[in-house]
Amino acid sequence: MQVRARPKHHHGFWWPRHARAWFLLARVLEISD
Repeated sequence: MQVRARPKHHHGFWWPRHARAWFLLARVLEISD
């Protein structure tokens, strides 16, 4: 994954946003399913 290519500091910066987006997407899929 691209996570390893990025520094830990950067990882901590974008991870929360990515996690939130992924969580919302998962919920949408759950509802539509």
